[in-house]
Amino acid sequence: MSALHLLVVLLPASGALAMLFVVAFSFSGPRVPGRRAFGLLAAVTGFWCLAAAAEYITVDFEIRYWFGVTAYLGIALTPVAWLNFACRYTGWGHFLTGSVTGALLVIPVITIALAYTTRQHGLIWSSVEMVLSPLPDLVVEHGWWFHRVHVPYSYFLFAVGLVILTSRFFSDLSAYRGQIFGVILSATLVFVANFGYTQGSVNIYGIDPTPVFASVFTFGLAVSLFKGFLGTAPLSYREVFMASGEGVIMLDMHARIVDVNPVGAALSAFAEPLEHRLEHAFPWLPLNQEGTMVTQDVAQHSAAIYALRQLVLTGAGGAPVGSAIMIREVTAEHHERSALQELARFDGLTKVLNRRAFLEATTERLADRPEEWPITILFIDLDDFKGINDQFGHRMGDKVLTETARRIEQLLRPGDLVGRLGGDEFAVALDRADDTIADALMDRLNRRIAEPHGNAPNGEVVELSSSIGASIWPKDGDSLEALLDAADKRMYLAKERLRSVSTG
Repeated sequence: MSALHLLVVLLPASGALAMLFVVAFSFSGPRVPGRRAFGLLAAVTGFWCLAAAAEYITVDFEIRYWFGVTAYLGIALTPVAWLNFACRYTGWGHFLTGSVTGALLVIPVITIALAYTTRQHGLIWSSVEMVLSPLPDLVVEHGWWFHRVHVPYSYFLFAVGLVILTSRFFSDLSAYRGQIFGVILSATLVFVANFGYTQGSVNIYGIDPTPVFASVFTFGLAVSLFKGFLGTAPLSYREVFMASGEGVIMLDMHARIVDVNPVGAALSAFAEPLEHRLEHAFPWLPLNQEGTMVTQDVAQHSAAIYALRQLVLTGAGGAPVGSAIMIREVTAEHHERSALQELARFDGLTKVLNRRAFLEATTERLADRPEEWPITILFIDLDDFKGINDQFGHRMGDKVLTETARRIEQLLRPGDLVGRLGGDEFAVALDRADDTIADALMDRLNRRIAEPHGNAPNGEVVELSSSIGASIWPKDGDSLEALLDAADKRMYLAKERLRSVSTG
């Protein structure tokens, strides 16, 4: 084998080896848009190169002939693989449904079948002969199907893919335009080489330069196209990304998912969320039409609650190249915070509203309330509560306060409020003034000899009475402060009357 013959063999063989590395690179990295499709393009191109190298190395006509027709597995499928890559990379992949892809493959499959049977009909090769000088070569005359169907169809798919990529070139920011321009330029050079060969204007020892050009430029694209933001992160960062307890979703400028870690993928509506738009893969996120979160607070998904954060990612020169959404489950924290907020509203002993919560809730009721819906405010004070504490101890005093709150709640209706203002003072807001409820409370609590509130340690019955004052909104005041002041004064008047009765 001469040095020139060896060089002719090594060129496509090197292309096949380069494509093997590209395929491994494409299928081992993160699932960014177009990466797997690029791997498929490299695979069919590499097969084309491998078949060409096997054809060129032999001098046996039959072996060379069969490797020549076998190369059509790569020749016929490369245009479809190119269009698939162009669509996937630019976000048009959703149009390539199973039926559409099947339709695109009809002509390539027929071409492959005709290539293997071309001796019977001559539609791919109308004639073929072997020459040995200056290098072993199959001299081929292409047939009707090759010129009238296969070539126009292949160039059509190439042109469609080129248009799609060009449209992305004009719509993307500068951070992506260099990559798109590299794709367009490289694809155009491969097209020129193929056009020259098929039209007979380029004939170097009968070698088809297309697979060699395609492999060289595909390898170059693999190095440049998927580096940086779209490439594989350093191992340490990648491990952190994959092992993070937070969901992380990486987006390009068009809100398409370019990478997602396992925690994030588990929250998606799709088993494979990559290359989908964010609003389709994560419909439960609060997003606007641009894929940006409307709120960066929390969102609920199923029974869990998640804290959300969206960060802008920048490339060279500070230009935005995409964004990242961080999703962290905060269900336990949210429930704990809600529980603490509820505890902050209620009195720890009696479990009714504390002073602050009662004042806030009642003030809210009074705001913009129609005058024809009056509210009654009751101010309740236990008589001689200090004496109970002194005689029976604070434990019994606490029990008395708890029982008093329970008895008040038993008489209230939905919408009425009761709160402990402090010490032995309670307040009630009757949502609509109702003398029946007010009288019932007075009858239950405003007695000199009340129902027993509990048994003292030595068996004595603890007797208790309460003094109650009432005020009505808006007759007695237009603010809660004025209403409580009026009810407080009337409560002390009632207390004085009880003292007068007991001493008279």
